[in-house]
Amino acid sequence: MSEAFRVLRSDSYFVFTTHDRQIAKWKKFWNREKLIWRKGRQKPQLLEFGDRFEKTDMGDLYIHVPRREDVMADLREVGFKLEVDVLRSQLANEPLRVRDFSDECRFWVARKPKKESNAG
Repeated sequence: MSEAFRVLRSDSYFVFTTHDRQIAKWKKFWNREKLIWRKGRQKPQLLEFGDRFEKTDMGDLYIHVPRREDVMADLREVGFKLEVDVLRSQLANEPLRVRDFSDECRFWVARKPKKESNAG
């Protein structure tokens, strides 16, 4: 996020998506993961809680699944102003076939604030 903030012009937008580990569908999974981490038995490839590493038909998958609060804090920390965050299911009424194939995610719109001018 700090690199996105650095390269964006003043008063421009950063739009991205994340998964959200607080979605009810995944509550049991993340509770089990929490126990694994407490026991120190997580996969060695994982750097922090929320990381996922799995082998798939298309190759290795490595992602981090954050909490909403973590993303908000990261945005604030680098200087972005949060404009919108919304779950995909709230944003679009997609066909059942798409919903079955794809997982819920969160859409984010953050803005790099306008630079204050020193004119005066």
